[in-house]
Amino acid sequence: MTDQELKKLHRSDLLELLISQEKENEQLRDQIMQLKERLKDRTIALD
Repeated sequence: MTDQELKKLHRSDLLELLISQEKENEQLRDQIMQLKERLKDRTIALD
């Protein structure tokens, strides 16, 4: 989304975008943690 498109949005639309991005960030953080755990388990298994 371009800067001009963002400037045309209403405050409520911007808040919805922000909430959506935060949810996506949280999901990605969870996924990273899960992948780190799987990697740790693999490292232990290799040792």
